[in-house]
Amino acid sequence: MLHARPWSETSLLVDVFTREHGRFRLLAKGARRPKNGQRALLQPFQPLSISWSARRSLGTLTGVETRTHHSRLRALQLASAYYMSELLFKFLHAHDAHESLFEAYEEAIGQLCEQQDAESVLRRFECSLLGEVGYGLQLEHDAASLKPVNANARYYYYPEKGPIEVRESDSQAGLTVSGRTLMALSSKKFDNPQVQKESKQLLRMLLTRQVKGRAFQTRTVYAQILKSLEQGS
Repeated sequence: MLHARPWSETSLLVDVFTREHGRFRLLAKGARRPKNGQRALLQPFQPLSISWSARRSLGTLTGVETRTHHSRLRALQLASAYYMSELLFKFLHAHDAHESLFEAYEEAIGQLCEQQDAESVLRRFECSLLGEVGYGLQLEHDAASLKPVNANARYYYYPEKGPIEVRESDSQAGLTVSGRTLMALSSKKFDNPQVQKESKQLLRMLLTRQVKGRAFQTRTVYAQILKSLEQGS
């Protein structure tokens, strides 16, 4: 389950992401009643088995069971999970199935519940999302020379082409990343702070470009939580 909000005094509107039917919304009748068994199960980021009827444009939830129970997400991991859900809302059309992305999302939620590094989890999921919706990154070869990426070189990244090595004579401005960062993105392994920083900058640029500059609301919350944690350490 991605999100739920009140629909009436007794019901909820529930947004779900499913393996075979994609993302869509359901009406959970009576789910806000104290004695309704669905109330405790309909929690964000919990893996569920559900059934529903769809005689109208808005389907009705008819059954829900828990598949497994994740531990409670802490502040940074919770903000990360909401950010991933916001990505799904911005990039996926309702009722479009994305089985590989569903598996990537499910794996990422599990990793956050295990308290794995949130930044690395997010970078892997962002890469999976871009690839699934047709904006996969070209990371292994220089788009101009076709030579393999050099870990010690720096590259401009052009969304329509891929990386092109920065030359000493270049006077243009723009985001550059190291070849080491491109290789880390290709393998989805983020093993040092510089790689993590550059990966985040590059993926943020590409994601923002695809949504035509629309703001990600959860990024602000995530940044605030991260800042408070760093100040407290």
